[in-house]
Amino acid sequence: MKKRSLLRANAKGIASIGSLTVIFVLTVFAPLFAPFDPYRQSLQDILIPPGSTYSGDGGMSLLGTDQLGRDVLSRLLYGAGSRSGSVSSLLPSQVCWAVSLAS
Repeated sequence: MKKRSLLRANAKGIASIGSLTVIFVLTVFAPLFAPFDPYRQSLQDILIPPGSTYSGDGGMSLLGTDQLGRDVLSRLLYGAGSRSGSVSSLLPSQVCWAVSLAS
């Protein structure tokens, strides 16, 4: 009974741990989740709005492209993954926080 009320009282904390874990997994495994090469430039696909398709290969760009025609979502995933030192330091703090909640 006590554990159930603890989960209800800290629902926001548990949701934030879950979202940070999802972000951590996405950044560590960026090559699997990134839809396009983050370094590929296409001058035909400059500043495509989010949700549009590319002219060359017909792929859909969820977050659009930048001034050089690079996919923004792929660049975000790879960029966050390159900061793996700061991202991986979040995991031990999440574990410590979850253990303190459980006790």
